[in-house]
Amino acid sequence: PPAVTASDQNGAAALSEDLAPVVIAAVDMAEGTIVTIDMLMQRTMPSMFVTGSVIKPDSASYIIGQPINVPVKKGDTLSWSQFEQTPSKVKGVLTAKADLEAGTVLTADLLEALAVPEAVATGSVVKPAALYTVLGHKVGVSMQKGDLLLWTQVVPARDEGPGWLSQDDIMKVMAAHDQDLATCAQRAPHRSIDVVLRWKVKASGEPYEVAPTQKDLADEPTARCIVRAVSRWKFPKREGPTTDIELPIRIGMGP
Repeated sequence: PPAVTASDQNGAAALSEDLAPVVIAAVDMAEGTIVTIDMLMQRTMPSMFVTGSVIKPDSASYIIGQPINVPVKKGDTLSWSQFEQTPSKVKGVLTAKADLEAGTVLTADLLEALAVPEAVATGSVVKPAALYTVLGHKVGVSMQKGDLLLWTQVVPARDEGPGWLSQDDIMKVMAAHDQDLATCAQRAPHRSIDVVLRWKVKASGEPYEVAPTQKDLADEPTARCIVRAVSRWKFPKREGPTTDIELPIRIGMGP
């Protein structure tokens, strides 16, 4: 038999370390079978073989309830070509990186951005652009690793009291306008920009004096897009004083 060289061993070790999760059939499925969650399993395989045509665990919900177009055997890797409908667009969402107990304070290392079909990424799901908005707040329910983070699950860390604009009010407005941030993100498709935005909100709910705290971003196109968007938002009316808001926003999907 041919001798196994050190380079062969190193290559095998590299393959074993660079693994990615995929969705496989947990049972044999005939053509036309309606897929249910118990028919699916997850396994890992070398990342070099996990192309865009392979269904990943974070997108498995998209095929639940769909008929499969070809017969598959238990253990077969599932791909989008085996189904009638495939996601034409994907969006980034925030998910739990580990199991979280109710009351856990959200930190960056507990959340992970994943790409899911556009139909799954509804307005109720927290997007990566709003990461810094939810950091420091708590989750109101227990979550399992991989669960989508919903705005309704985020519990404000504090409330200033009657007459003040609460953190909950701010997050609800952010959630209602997440498409504004997504539009601005298109100006930075290959990188991420951290913008610390500062503005004031009148008792009437109108924002004003919206500007980034970083002077070097004053004329940056993405930052200017965010400023214009926030300036058009409407916050709840109240009888309290003017509210000062300082909010870090990460925009873009790059590293």
